[in-house]
Formats: sequence, C-alpha cells, structure tokens
Amino acid sequence: MKEWLRYFRIWFLVCGILLAAVIISYISMNKPEETVTYERINNVCTETERVFDFAGVLTDNEEDDLRAIIAETEISTGCDIILVVMNESLEEYAKGYFPDAYGSDWAMIKADNFYDEHGFGWNKYVEADDGDGILLLDNWYRESDGKVHTWLSTSGKVEHNFSDAHINLVLDAVYAYDIEAEPYRA
Repeated sequence: MKEWLRYFRIWFLVCGILLAAVIISYISMNKPEETVTYERINNVCTETERVFDFAGVLTDNEEDDLRAIIAETEISTGCDIILVVMNESLEEYAKGYFPDAYGSDWAMIKADNFYDEHGFGWNKYVEADDGDGILLLDNWYRESDGKVHTWLSTSGKVEHNFSDAHINLVLDAVYAYDIEAEPYRA
C-alpha cells in the first residue's frame, strides 16, 4: 500500500493544487460585490418623509418598516422612493389641470404633481430638474368610472430605465396581494 501511495503522490499533489486553484477562483469570482452607495444631492426638497398614508391603512410599525426599507434602497439606488396611499376622489382635481383627463389619468396627474410639489428627486439641483425618483400612488377610492386607480410615476434615470413592461411588473407584484386585507405586504 505504501508503494501505491508513493507512486501516485505526485498525482495527488497535482490534483490537490488544481482543486485549490479552482476553489480560490470560484471564491474570488463569486465574492459579494461591494455595495455602491449614493449621496443625495437635492437643493430643492426639504421633505424627509417617504411614506404618506393619507388613507390610514398602515399601522405605525408598518410605516416605520417601510421607511427603513425605503431609506436603505434609496442609498443603494440613488433614487428617491415615495409611497402615497389615498382614499379620495381625484377626478375633479385632475380635471382642474386637464379637462379631458379620464380614469388612470387622474392618479397619474396627482402622482406627478405630488412628486413635483414636494421637490423630490435624488439629484435635483434646480427647480426645473426632476431628479431621479419613483412614486407609487395607490388610491383606494372608487371613482365615478367604477374603478380604483394606482399609478407608478417615474423620473430621471428611473424613467429612462423602466419600460412600461417594468412598471407593469411592479404593479402586478403589488396586485398579487389582497391590497385591502394586506396593504403592507402589497
């Protein structure tokens, strides 16, 4: 048996070195990348709140959890992330801006105006700039068209990188839950 080991020891050594090289290569190629963080530069917005629950459907703990998730995600994406939950008609509000607005336009107009009025945008330098951000407006009110409307408003790099298909995927993920029973999960 000792002679057998002596005869193959070079092969064991070669295989061991190759195995070590493969393991080191695997670890170095699959190590977690360093997280990129972005510094927020916005000379316009003084609003620090990101969760606006005007409908009162979230508990204080749920709002705090969402704020923490949003804060962490904002730093890693370099985008303002805003959640607005409402329970009021937006029809007359929207028609004040665009008389021919109908249906989901009502939520879109409110979401875009809310974003602009608060000066959101991660890297917004001047009033006319939109900066990078995303706002989800979920209105629980059943409008005159018989529907409840939600809108995902995008700005800056989010607008340029999110196609309609991406937006629909996000909204489908929200709608995958029973929003009325589990608004936090949605």
